[in-house]
Amino acid sequence: MSSIHLAIDLGAESGRVMAGDGQTEPIEVHRFPNTPRQVDGHLRWDSAGLVNEILAGLTKAAARWPDAASIGVDTWGVDYALVDERGALVEDPIVYRDRRIEGGMELVHARVPAAELFARTGVGLLPYNTVYQLAVHHRDRTDALRRAKHLLFMPDWLHFRLSGVAANEHTIAGTAGLLDRCTRVWRWDLIDALGLPRHLFGRVVAAGTVLGPLLPELVQRCGFSKAPQIVAPPGHDTAAAAACVHDGAYLSSGTWSLIGLPVEAPLLGEAVRTAGWSNEVCADGRPRFNRNIMGLWIVQNCRRAFAAEGRNHDYATLTALAQAAPAPAQPLGVDDPRFFPLDGDPMPARVQAWYRERNQPAPEGDGAIVRAVLEGLAAAYAKAIDELGRFTGKPVERLTVIGGGVKNRFLFDLLSAASPCPVIAGPVEATAQGNLRVQSAAF
Repeated sequence: MSSIHLAIDLGAESGRVMAGDGQTEPIEVHRFPNTPRQVDGHLRWDSAGLVNEILAGLTKAAARWPDAASIGVDTWGVDYALVDERGALVEDPIVYRDRRIEGGMELVHARVPAAELFARTGVGLLPYNTVYQLAVHHRDRTDALRRAKHLLFMPDWLHFRLSGVAANEHTIAGTAGLLDRCTRVWRWDLIDALGLPRHLFGRVVAAGTVLGPLLPELVQRCGFSKAPQIVAPPGHDTAAAAACVHDGAYLSSGTWSLIGLPVEAPLLGEAVRTAGWSNEVCADGRPRFNRNIMGLWIVQNCRRAFAAEGRNHDYATLTALAQAAPAPAQPLGVDDPRFFPLDGDPMPARVQAWYRERNQPAPEGDGAIVRAVLEGLAAAYAKAIDELGRFTGKPVERLTVIGGGVKNRFLFDLLSAASPCPVIAGPVEATAQGNLRVQSAAF
């Protein structure tokens, strides 16, 4: 049997098909943009475009490794697809940054108070969580939920498209806010309280579960010599990335920044909840105590705004400009809700407004704006490291930075200066590596 496995790694900005044995550095086979679009009044993922790009990547992979052993998909958390009796999408999945999330928390907490929801699920209460998205979906388009047979999170849906098997992988389902605390059991009391159809919520499987072979028509289309198995890796990209860190805490630095470490049992209580921490799921099923920080999303959208004005910097240039710029009067508060939506004022204007509202000089120039963001990220990371030690009862001994943010040496240096513990650089391709590692272990 071939030792090559294929990881489909989808992020909010781009997707890749990667190949590897789970031990050595993955090989990039195909990269493509992931661009949402406005359809029927909502920001939606281009489902047909994603599938076509994935199949193009698998075709390239099959030309090189026709006997590849398996395929597995990881993506961002919380978003879902609704699939009908025929296996077709009821509608294109809606992006978690869509404005529909406004009011979702109020809808849910009117039926299940915030503290009670956290106590039952252990998941941090963020406005884009699946539980809040579904409450709004139920209010606004109940017919869509009624027509659906399966609710599948984004990697689950892609596994279904590849294998015909519907299942919810544990790490991705664990981002929803509808599972019992770090177990593979749906909280039917919550599902019933919100009036959601029970039949949507299916089998929850562990990371590493072999779902079945690639569909025959796709084997032929892509050119494989035999059908690779579809394996559910850690479907949540952070869980996949964290599988590459074996000691201390991790900081997965990309569009989002996520910081945390495995724990033996979920950490609960009002202080944990109000500080924004969450109990998600490790690749091996253990609780993963974790916190979201806004991340390089702000820099990505500053770059888009600069390009729209004719200054088309690459990321290396932006970082060099930031390093040469003066430090801001204080680090940017990167978790301010104004930085979350895709629409609204250009991101640089939002950064400048944050400073003006505090009667401080707003950064001027592309480098100074990006420097303010990077200083803000480093400060937020340092605060999270301190909280992580306080809530777990043990100071963090080491922080491993993984993901694309590792390539930003200036941000790494800012973090190292601000961190109360040693900071080391881990693999840039940690998500794909973790995905491939779990696939390999399934064989």
